[in-house]
Amino acid sequence: MGQTGIPLAEVARNWLQRENKKRYRDFDFERKEAEWELVGELLCQCPFQAAFIWQHHITWYATELDKTEFLRLRVIDGPADSSWRKLSPDNTIRGAAKRIIESELPDTFEDIDVAHIRRLADSFETTMHEERLTLFQPDPDEASIVVDGNHYSTAKAIHQIRSGAYDPQPVYLGVRQDCTIHDDGYS
Repeated sequence: MGQTGIPLAEVARNWLQRENKKRYRDFDFERKEAEWELVGELLCQCPFQAAFIWQHHITWYATELDKTEFLRLRVIDGPADSSWRKLSPDNTIRGAAKRIIESELPDTFEDIDVAHIRRLADSFETTMHEERLTLFQPDPDEASIVVDGNHYSTAKAIHQIRSGAYDPQPVYLGVRQDCTIHDDGYS
């Protein structure tokens, strides 16, 4: 996996562009803002998902995941009773995909649009997708967490399980450095 270091502004811009496509989102975004403006908007739009950005020192990379790395991805972090954790028995994207394939889930499970995931998975048969996921790796010995792109990555995992096909997945990977920021200083 070749990695190229990138600025946080590029990651935030991509994440906001993806958020802006969602039907329920309505915010002004010119795509020319300074890094601090982009991060501020991202924290306003996705306070839970993006909180790790200000909690840790992170180095960002643009890279691609091979099949093994992709299949190890974890769903977004959260409490045990959060929607993605409930969907995926093992907290992985692959686990969420298998559950959708093997269970008769309703079109909406908790707050997850399962119908959208199914449609997107079906579209992989005929359409080439170029989505760049945003991942966070809190520990080098752990699999990365999908912080933006859980629906997309679950759909891609469904397609991979059904067809066996896999194209390398472009991602922005945020790697946590040794220092964690706390309210009372650094540790």
